[in-house]
Amino acid sequence: MFISSILNYSLSIVVNGATRRVRFVSKGRPFHYGYFVTADKELIEALKKHPNYGVLFSLKEEDDVEGTPPREYAAVYENVKRTQEANKILVEEYNVPKDNLKSKEDALKVADELNISFPNL
Repeated sequence: MFISSILNYSLSIVVNGATRRVRFVSKGRPFHYGYFVTADKELIEALKKHPNYGVLFSLKEEDDVEGTPPREYAAVYENVKRTQEANKILVEEYNVPKDNLKSKEDALKVADELNISFPNL
């Protein structure tokens, strides 16, 4: 998780030739900082090379941040209770090859990489 000393800070950054917009958001009290969460390794590396890294924002392990806000997912599928249901969603909606989904752990790993959640799986 990246945190910023500015509550609602945003910046543009180029990753692989494409401009990306990054927004640090605040959840209000007791959070006195902005935060941004991503699993995109290329974006993480680009942020670490940004001129404001270490000045206006930095990378923190979630255990290092008091009052860490819960992770926000792009999609949460609370009604999914079986691995087969999760696999169907991953294949049909996210174009994940069936061969990548051989177990429940595979489905959960792929979901995490896609920033989606199956909390009842």
